[in-house]
Amino acid sequence: MPALLASLTPRRVLTGCRALIALQVVMRLIVFGSAFFYWDDYVLQGRAAMHPLFSADYLLYLHNGHLMPGGFLVSGLLERLSPLDYWPVLVTLLGLQTLATWLTYRLLRSLIGPRPALLALVAFLALAPATLLPGAWWSAAINFLPLQIGASLTGLMVLRFLRSGRVWWLLGAAAILVAALAFFEKSVLIPLVVLAVTIAAGPPDSGLIAGIRVAFRRTWLYWILAVPILGLYLVYYLDRAASLSRPLADSSGIVLLAAETIFRGLLPSWWGGPLAYDATGFGTALADPPVLVAALATATTIAFVGYGIIQSARSRAVWVIAGVWILADLVSLVVGRAGFDMLLSLGASLRYTVDAAVVLLVASAVTIAPPVGGQDSATAARFRSSLARILAGQPRAWAAVILSATAILVIAASVSHVTLVAPLADNASRLWLMNIRKAIQERDAGIEILDGPVPLQVYDSLGYPNNLLSRVLAPLGDDIKVTRDLSDPVMFNDRGELVAAAVDGIESFPGPDGDCGWAVKREPVVIPIDGNLFPWEYTIRLRYLAANNASVPVRLGDGQQVDLDVLEGPNVALLRVDGGGSSVTVGPYDGPEGICIAQVTVGDLVPAE
Repeated sequence: MPALLASLTPRRVLTGCRALIALQVVMRLIVFGSAFFYWDDYVLQGRAAMHPLFSADYLLYLHNGHLMPGGFLVSGLLERLSPLDYWPVLVTLLGLQTLATWLTYRLLRSLIGPRPALLALVAFLALAPATLLPGAWWSAAINFLPLQIGASLTGLMVLRFLRSGRVWWLLGAAAILVAALAFFEKSVLIPLVVLAVTIAAGPPDSGLIAGIRVAFRRTWLYWILAVPILGLYLVYYLDRAASLSRPLADSSGIVLLAAETIFRGLLPSWWGGPLAYDATGFGTALADPPVLVAALATATTIAFVGYGIIQSARSRAVWVIAGVWILADLVSLVVGRAGFDMLLSLGASLRYTVDAAVVLLVASAVTIAPPVGGQDSATAARFRSSLARILAGQPRAWAAVILSATAILVIAASVSHVTLVAPLADNASRLWLMNIRKAIQERDAGIEILDGPVPLQVYDSLGYPNNLLSRVLAPLGDDIKVTRDLSDPVMFNDRGELVAAAVDGIESFPGPDGDCGWAVKREPVVIPIDGNLFPWEYTIRLRYLAANNASVPVRLGDGQQVDLDVLEGPNVALLRVDGGGSSVTVGPYDGPEGICIAQVTVGDLVPAE
């Protein structure tokens, strides 16, 4: 084994690191290529089509608590390049992921140099599935990948400053903070990387308090710039997010969520897990590691972090900083998602701690190797000496053990990649959108449909009004006209096929005017329906006879009045209204002839049988 380590020259280490990054690109291409737009992705595409690219209403929109003008800008550019096409998103995802991995590798290389330990760190960086599941979802990746890029660049610039003394590196780090904040509010944690890297690059006796004091003193210019930037940002963000605050769950729910997030989410994903996923059926999945995998990952992490804590004051301080970052992740999860009944599955999505990758790797690096030009602690030196004697005693046996453990980790990571392909490919919204495009091609004159919610597999009804067809299909432009009234009763079914539409609901009583039903002339007519509807959005179907083309107001109960364009002759019209109650009011009509309303149905739009 010592001979094997000795054969890992700096050149071979760097070659191996680049090969691992190339392997990650290939594996991510396979996994990301099986994915498609998922829930919030349609919100980003829809809003991009509905607003000017550089408008405040678009860029500064608070999406699920996220202030992300940079993410909206990139999404808007992709929507304008090719609306509702996934390939520009896929290319951008791969580009951002590769850049994030490469810059993190450069940070680790600059910190500890091209030692064999670097190869181990890059193997975890490239192969561990910790960033895989969140990275396959555009709406999550456009938040955390720019943060990872910003954190890595910040660490690199701080190292360059510490070794060269050129202050413009600190100016660049402050500019990177501004750029990262444009993509993700959790970029406020990036200054922790400055502390972690400064301490990691220092002497082994750099304790937490002394190390932070030295870090502030050595990088004072960065803090003079960063503190006002963070202050102004937090004032603006917290003022915007105040309306989204929700009551916290009970303490037991918070503890369970934190435990699920760490022990079944974060830890297994860094040690090759989760191996298995719980498919949601919506084009994504949740980590579902076997109990043994979660237990082994937890035990291994405790041993590794425990060694880092006792190894030196330097590594202990960096692990404390990493712990603060994870704690901040958990706090933001609890506060930001408190109104969702503390669903334990949130932690299994892996996206709430994925942003800690850089600081965790820096802590790992300083645990297993001293910084370039630095010294090992006395504890680390004794440990390495003892380990060398143990390995020298039974070199073949220990080589077999170490190579087997490495193979297990690589196989586990590969399985975790492969098993994610099927859940990502199982995305019903892909077929829905494909059939809509097919229908557009078959109709040269375009398609006119009534507004309403998209199927649940495309976007959840809790996302109203972002789940309306008028918003989700806005990127398709003039090919589809979404209206509130319709004379040709057609709709898209749950598969995206264009079919005849009907209304399933409550019908009107027979009219008093014989064959005319309900005659609408100079005065409005109140048409009772067989039921009392609670206030909501409904579809009204009117079967009528009109002497000429005209416009007539329609209202459900005490709801908002909507004008309906009626056509000459016997026809059927569909109308989307807000309201409730037990009657529909039609009229008045100012034309020379009246309108006969044969039947009114109020309810939900459904495919006609």
